[in-house]
Formats: sequence, structure tokens, C-alpha cells
Amino acid sequence: MKKRTILFVTILFALSLMAGACAPQPAGEAPDSVVDQPLQVTVSILPQAYFVERIAGELVAVNVMVGPGDDAHTYEPKPDQMIALSESTLFFSIGIEYEESWLPRFEEANPEMEIVDSGEGIERIMETIPHTHDHDDEHGHHDDHDHHDEDDHGHHDDHDHHDEDDHGHHDDHDHHDEDDHGHHDDHDHHDDDDHGYHDDHDHHDDDDHGHHHHHELGLDPHVWLTPANGKIIATNIYNALIAASPENEAVFTTNYEALIADIDALDARITETLSGTTQRNFMVYHPAWGYFADAYGLTQLPIKVGGTDPSASELAALIDQALEEDIRVIFVQPQFSEANARAVAQEIGGEILKIDPLAWDWLDNLETVADAFAHALGN
Repeated sequence: MKKRTILFVTILFALSLMAGACAPQPAGEAPDSVVDQPLQVTVSILPQAYFVERIAGELVAVNVMVGPGDDAHTYEPKPDQMIALSESTLFFSIGIEYEESWLPRFEEANPEMEIVDSGEGIERIMETIPHTHDHDDEHGHHDDHDHHDEDDHGHHDDHDHHDEDDHGHHDDHDHHDEDDHGHHDDHDHHDDDDHGYHDDHDHHDDDDHGHHHHHELGLDPHVWLTPANGKIIATNIYNALIAASPENEAVFTTNYEALIADIDALDARITETLSGTTQRNFMVYHPAWGYFADAYGLTQLPIKVGGTDPSASELAALIDQALEEDIRVIFVQPQFSEANARAVAQEIGGEILKIDPLAWDWLDNLETVADAFAHALGN
């Protein structure tokens, strides 16, 4: 906590210096023209920047918080990013972990900035767990849409080896008080995990950052990784941009319609690409592709579950499953260690392929990922 406090104080000091530098100009000096200034916008992740820039082009200047190579689950903003945020008219959230603790600080740093949930309207699913970790149906996957009310708070009560909820942070704008979405109302106890979920159990294992770990799974935050959800995100961003800069509505509309057409075409291409696959299960280190799998009738089998690497027995079970299902590719992403994925790949005589859920070129990236899945699934 000391580290975060020092960082926050540093950021506030930098903001105070910037405020002094932006003092009103003396009488008689013409102010700089603001008509031609691009709209200052901040987004959480690179794929959001893609949507903003496709719709607004040079009419916006985009500040991205979680940059290339950053881990969205452990990220903390840098002082220069906070200064850029302090000049932003809009902040587009997406529901990833760092927003849980930082959104209130963003509001404090820039009270005039509007925070827009770009994922509003997307149906959230529970994070994926394979049948080696849970009692699932005969296909080895969770029915994500039917288990939201399994206990009083919408959590599936899993085994004690799920130590950290790596995906379950909630939608900051929509679900603060909605128990049927898997969130606790704010009680007096504060046994929170990394995502704002309360740990109802007596055990709470602290990690190196002082976070409490949680033995339940939560909502999958990777909502942007399907064309259908991409259209919802694009629409939310489009509407917010028009509200902030109505004089540019015609430009925004033309670009937005072109983007939606591109997304529809992308969806058709991915459907065609995956239609001939001989397998439907793919193995990943980090379970970022649950929405994509649901959209195209696939099942992801994660090595890392609930933010926790597998035990030796779980790793052995994953290897057996991969051998049984003739899985020969393990998908990894640049933000995480490949050690366990490589261990599985070595045991099954398979290969490692990198796919990045946080790539900037969202449209091209989803098509590239679909091609990689088709390769792995025997198309």
C-alpha cells in the first residue's frame, strides 16, 4: 500500500504543477485556438483506442492506460498518463481489474471528465473452467449463462485450489449493487480480492501486493473479443463522441457505419474460417477467449484458473486431457509467463502459439486469432 500511496502523491503533485502551468493568460494576449484542437480521450486498453480512432480519426487524441506488454490485471497508471488523463474530456472504461481501484482516483484527478462504460449492454459470462478443475457437463465446459444464481451472490462454489480471481472484476457502472451478477453489496468487512469481490471464507491468502485471494470464480472481463461485442463497444463510443463533440457528428457517423460494416464482414469470415474445424476444444494458458469461444461454438481449456497456476496433479490432468483430445497447440499471450504452457506442450509433443487479446488492431487481430484457432483445431 505504501508504494501505491507514494505513486498517488507523486501523480497529484505532477497534476498541481500542470495546473500552475495552465494559469489564465494575461489580459491582451489572445488565447490559443481550441477549435482545431483534437478532443482529448483516455481509454483503458489498446483495442478501445482502435475503436475511438476508427470513428473519430484525427479529431481525437487518445491516451491509452494499459500499453503494449502491460498486464491489465496488475497495471498501475504512470504519472505522465495521469497528466494526459487530467486533460481528457472522456474516459472509456471496459471493466478490467485496475479500474476497480483507480476509477475513483481518475474522477478525483479530473472531476470534469465523463467516464463512459464502453462495455455497457454486453452480457457478462463467468470465467471458463475446464472439467479437470470443476464438475462440468459432458463437453467439459461451464454453462456460463445458467449459473449466475447458484449461490446467494451468483458465484459458483468451486474447489479450494482456485486461489485468485484473475478475471472476475465487475462492470463499474452497471453492477455495483446487483447480487445476481455475482457481486456483493458493500458490507462492513473488506476481505476483497483483486477485483472487488468479497471473500466470504475465513481464509484469505495475501499475495505479494497485499491482495486477498478468493476461492471462487467471477465474471470474465474480456468482453471486447468478439465481433458482436465489438459492435456494442463501437456504438457506446460513437454515442459518447457525438455527445462530447456534436459538431463532428457527420464525420463520426460516416466512420462508425464503415466500422460496423467491417465488423459484420469480419464475423462472416471468422464463421467461415471456423466452420470446418474437426475439433472444438482449444487449450490456453490464460482464459481470455471465453466470449470468442461462446460466439463460435468452441470451448477454451485454460491452464491458469482463477488467477492461479495449476498444481502438479492438475497439470498432469491437463496433459492427459490434451493427449486424449489430440490437442497439439497451447495458446499463450505476451503478458504472461509461458513456463507451464511449455511444460504441457513438451509433454504432448505440441507447440506454443502466441495470441494477444490486447492488440491495438482489433479487427485484424481477431481474424488472425481465428486463423490460429482453425490451424490448431484441424481445419
